[in-house]
Amino acid sequence: LQPWLVHGELKEGLRWFDSTGQALKGAERGERAEDEEWLRTRARLYCGAGVLAAALGDHDGAAHRHRRAVALYQRLRDPRAAALPSARLGHALFRCGDRPEGRALLSASLTP
Repeated sequence: LQPWLVHGELKEGLRWFDSTGQALKGAERGERAEDEEWLRTRARLYCGAGVLAAALGDHDGAAHRHRRAVALYQRLRDPRAAALPSARLGHALFRCGDRPEGRALLSASLTP
């Protein structure tokens, strides 16, 4: 994530994240579907893609990607890890015009 942000190659970074996500998509139903490290890797991938989408001004795309990350962390029963993508999802939804849900997610991400 850092190299694309530092060098301003946001579109290239987002393409990389999204193509990697597509390549990994088939494994969702395979033997690794419930592997904890695999799920965490996918969640981090969606988080990074969401950050890049938001930086490009694609708040709908950012919301979609952060929502997937939150779902994966919830599947792992890891509320602490879900807090940051939840806050980012809240920000994206707020920017998309869904202010009530955005505020609720931002507030919820601040409480343990």
